[in-house]
Order: sequence, then structure tokens, then C-alpha cells
Amino acid sequence: MNGSVHSMPTVVDIQLKRGPAGLGFNIVGGLDQQYVLNDSGIYVAKIKENGAAALDGRLQEGDKILAINGKRLENLSHSAAVELFRSAGEDVLLRVQQRYWINEYTSTLGIGVFHSGIEIYGREFAYGGHPYPFSGIFEINPGNATELGETFKFKESIALGTTDFTEEDIDKIMEELGKEFKGNAYHLMHKNCNHFSSSLSELLCGREIPRWVNRLAYFSSCIPFLQSCLPKEWLTPAALQSHISLGLHKDEPIESSDEDSPSATGASGGPAGSSHSCRHTRV
Repeated sequence: MNGSVHSMPTVVDIQLKRGPAGLGFNIVGGLDQQYVLNDSGIYVAKIKENGAAALDGRLQEGDKILAINGKRLENLSHSAAVELFRSAGEDVLLRVQQRYWINEYTSTLGIGVFHSGIEIYGREFAYGGHPYPFSGIFEINPGNATELGETFKFKESIALGTTDFTEEDIDKIMEELGKEFKGNAYHLMHKNCNHFSSSLSELLCGREIPRWVNRLAYFSSCIPFLQSCLPKEWLTPAALQSHISLGLHKDEPIESSDEDSPSATGASGGPAGSSHSCRHTRV
């Protein structure tokens, strides 16, 4: 079994050149219309197809923009943030925080969030979530955490035992397990990568993976309120997708164009999850 752990949130600098349609994305958030509860930060709401951000490929919907051209986006109203974007010039440097914060949050509880996979016959198999009703099992090079993304770091390998299954049997086993471990069935607490690793390990060599690897799920079963402490968009792919797109597409008719005055972009509202609609402004 190979294990990885989420690192602290990834912060990257992204250089964009303003195009005919601006920077090619919409922003949401600010002091007067928080997108995330108790967070007045500025978030990427929508990436415009064929715009500057889409062509660059690094900025993603849901990313938090920390600064633009060295100016931090802290404690600003939505309209003030829009003005900074629109007055930033042709070449724009964004400091961006990627959108997954799981280990930073759970580490304050004394719990780490680990990813695991099972290596057999020189192949590593793991499970991940996506919004679709087909297998979420995937294959990577053994122990290569970089294939999982920049927020993962390899931790250790644990020998689990031996198996009587042949190499030819493995693909058939994965096909069958894929019927149970579908992408849209993923749940951080109840059906995650470690549940898959444990099921596969028990099938191959008659033993589960060590309990500490899946300790977040284990503690959740012991402490019922723990799951309610975590943002729901961390729990399932559908909830994450819904959170990212919350109000974005349904509010498209009221999005501001580049020609709107910044003063027209402000809108009062409460935290994310309430019944208000956050205003999204193209930059």
C-alpha cells in the first residue's frame, strides 16, 4: 500500500495578459457579499471559454485570488475589488490559492487526511470521486504522488501480504470493483480512497489496511458531529460541484460586462448558503 498526504493549500502566481474580453473570468465575493461563510475573500466564479484565463489553463473556478499585481485583496467590497482588476493594466500577476483546504482544516482537530492506493505487479490502483456514474478507480505509477497533484506528498509504503491472484486477474477485479466504487458514489467519510484500498487489500491478501490511514472516517463514525463540522463541499463530488457553481450559471443574466461601471457591481448579501444571490463580475 502506498500512502500520500495532502499538504497545506497550494499558492501559485499566475501571469495573464489582458485580451479583448479582459482577463476572461468572473469574480465573486467581498465584504458586502461573502461567497464563503466568514470569508470576505475574492473567488473565481466562472472561466470564460477562449478567454485569457482559459487559454492559460491554470486558474480554476473556485480558486481564491489573494492578490493582484502585489495588492492584497483583503477586506475589500466587491466593487473595490473589481476596480483593482480593471485598473491593473494589460499584464496582470495574480497570487492564487487553490481550492482544496482539507488538511489545513482537519489538522486543527489533530486529524490528517490521507490518500492511499494498492500496488500490485508494478501497478498502483486508487479511487477518487467525480460527478459521473461510472468507475472512479484509476491507475498511476507506484508511489508517484506528483501524478495526483501538487497538494500531495508521498508518505510511506506498507507491505500488506501476498496474493494468489495472477496479474491477468487484476483487470477483472478492477472492473468488478468499479461497479461498487463509482465516481459519484465517493464520500470523504463513508466511501473514500482508503475504503477502496481496504476492500482491495482484503480481497487480495485477506487483511484490511491499517486503521490509522482512514482515521478521519473512523473518527467520524465515533463522533457523529464531526462530519457536520466540515464544509459539505468536501464530502462528495456532487456537493463540491454544486458549491463551485452555486448561483454562477443561474445568475448569468445579471453578470456585469466590462463596460459596466464598478459602482454597479456591488450587492448586499449574507454568507454562502443563504438565499441571496452573489453578484459575479467579469474582469
